[in-house]
Amino acid sequence: MERTRRRTRRPPDPEAVFGIATLFATTPEQVNAMIAADWYGVTNGELSTRVMGLGPIIDRLDIDDYGLVHNLTLRLARPREAVDDR
Repeated sequence: MERTRRRTRRPPDPEAVFGIATLFATTPEQVNAMIAADWYGVTNGELSTRVMGLGPIIDRLDIDDYGLVHNLTLRLARPREAVDDR
């Protein structure tokens, strides 16, 4: 049986955006972009909400830690080779 997900709740009020941004260690602009994508299906056309959420966190990293994150994401995003279980 296929379930459809219905949104019964409303998006956060504009007054709550700053608090949400603080809670998730991001910017109010990013929260507004995520609200637009999650509730209204509106995106900037280039970045997913996952990437938008990580952007401000990655921007706070020093150059060495950024290099680690960069290399890790490249490694994890590589196509996996098929494993022969014989």
